[in-house]
Amino acid sequence: METLTTFRSLAEIPVTPIWQGLDARLIHGQNASFSVIEIAPGAVASEHRHPHEQIGMCLRGELTFTVDGETRTVRAGHTWCIAPGRVHAAVGGPDGAVVVEIWAPGREDFAALEPGGTRAPQFP
Repeated sequence: METLTTFRSLAEIPVTPIWQGLDARLIHGQNASFSVIEIAPGAVASEHRHPHEQIGMCLRGELTFTVDGETRTVRAGHTWCIAPGRVHAAVGGPDGAVVVEIWAPGREDFAALEPGGTRAPQFP
């Protein structure tokens, strides 16, 4: 995983599809990964688990998480922290969502994905 000291605008970061309807702008450090994810209305991140702590905040719209069978809807300004190994899924709200997420340790699986082109971000 390449790590750099870098400063870029969100619009300069390539969009990487991580699930169908979930497009991420990813930055990878030595010990964590950061992303701004644009989630299409009704897009699904299927039930999964990973060894990363996942911390996030909804910037726009809403999405519904299910974590170990418990369902919660989060809206702009809401935060979450999902412990490593917890089974979870998410579904974009009726107008989609834009979220910020941080994973520690970093997501080497996401770093291996092929980024697409750049486009204007939905946030800010």
